[in-house]
Amino acid sequence: MDHDWSDNILIIKLPAEPQTGDELNAITAKIALDSPKSDLIVDLGAVDKPTCQTLRRLTTLCRVLSERGCCCMFYNLNAATRRIFHLYGFDRIFKIANASEIVLTPSVEQVDSGILEIRNLDNAKPLERRKYFRLKIPWWLQVNVLLWHGGRYDDYHKQLPGHFWHGRLVDISEGGIQVAIEATEDTLLGKGRLMGLEFKPNPAEPLLTFDAQIKKILPTADSRNVCLGLEFIGLKTNPEGRQALQKLYSPDGTYYEAKENVTI
Repeated sequence: MDHDWSDNILIIKLPAEPQTGDELNAITAKIALDSPKSDLIVDLGAVDKPTCQTLRRLTTLCRVLSERGCCCMFYNLNAATRRIFHLYGFDRIFKIANASEIVLTPSVEQVDSGILEIRNLDNAKPLERRKYFRLKIPWWLQVNVLLWHGGRYDDYHKQLPGHFWHGRLVDISEGGIQVAIEATEDTLLGKGRLMGLEFKPNPAEPLLTFDAQIKKILPTADSRNVCLGLEFIGLKTNPEGRQALQKLYSPDGTYYEAKENVTI
């Protein structure tokens, strides 16, 4: 473990699904409210197969801790959870401890174990959803986007007809993007679906690949296409993702430069 761990470490044992997501939401809100200067170890031993909602809330938890200079590590993953983490690339985003790396022992002799459980946070308040400024992509700057089911590491669906789509980037923010695609009522899309997506900011730039979750599905103004609102998953929990966002979205970034060059 290369992180310089703090002297205070909170250890959270999550309940099984379907309570996992709600518990994570309460824990994240509590941490955001209290701002403890503690790193976090999350015991996932009771979570058999984490849902997409749980994965998204784990991402939010890691982001909140990262913004406070703290670290989050996952521990005690069963085989099914490890497979899901690997399928969606979360084992490349998050810190996952091997069984030999963490030994939990009580500080004094006692009958109970040394695990600290944070449960039933009745006084916790919901974490407010952040509001991001959306940067609209100029109409003349055609940015093509490829989307597919299952996340960025799911190469099977990336090439399976009916499970991938070509679209156009409409706007981008620090939290996600909107993409316009040609779609019909038979299109296999729905809110909450995990998607992989990739695009080049411009022809000279390398290809960027992200995980995202569909949050909204709306028709475009001309009713010819469908506009997908997608929320990035895991992007801000690692340095590479934050660097990519900074390059695209900052005042010195690609699309700000394009916007300034627009003439009317």
